[in-house]
Amino acid sequence: MIATVRRVALLLTTTLVVTLFGSLALAQTAPAGAQATGVQASGKTDWREQYAYTLGVQAYIFGFPYVYLPSLRADWVTRPKSSNELPLYAPINHFSHVRALADASYRGGGSPNQDTLYSTAWLDVGKEPVILSHPDMSDRYFAFELAGVDSDNFAYVGKRTTGGRAGSFAIVGPGWKGELPEGVKALAPSLTPTVLIFARR
Repeated sequence: MIATVRRVALLLTTTLVVTLFGSLALAQTAPAGAQATGVQASGKTDWREQYAYTLGVQAYIFGFPYVYLPSLRADWVTRPKSSNELPLYAPINHFSHVRALADASYRGGGSPNQDTLYSTAWLDVGKEPVILSHPDMSDRYFAFELAGVDSDNFAYVGKRTTGGRAGSFAIVGPGWKGELPEGVKALAPSLTPTVLIFARR
């Protein structure tokens, strides 16, 4: 699994580098005077330089989560940490429960609230769903934020979305078809087989 993630991250990084160098090469085709100032003799901006810049920015924005999130996952699920270091270690499909608030020394990725306790889990839903169950939470606030490796939130389970009553929810991957156990509600499917859960309580 980790080797596959590393291969995907390497492929995406290579694609980004090729796109960025292509953007730079396109910009270099502009006339010499336009390269220095971005302005042609007529006073208009050279379209190639602007296009190369825009293409490079879009490639970075698109590819960033596909490189950053797998690196976080590799760190969070393969490197056990001391009991007071955040984020805590947990293998795939298991929760890690933080029992201390984050402070300014936190450098583990993301931007946690400093007044909120978190539970995190990395899931593999490529072959089959993972069932998320919680007890009756009554009026207490809680939220499970579910995001794919593309960093898009595709579903929420919590007080404001699914209510505080006890429930079981199926987290399914792209293209999964099958029957769920009775009483389990399917959430919107993830677009990626890797899912990150941020639970706030």
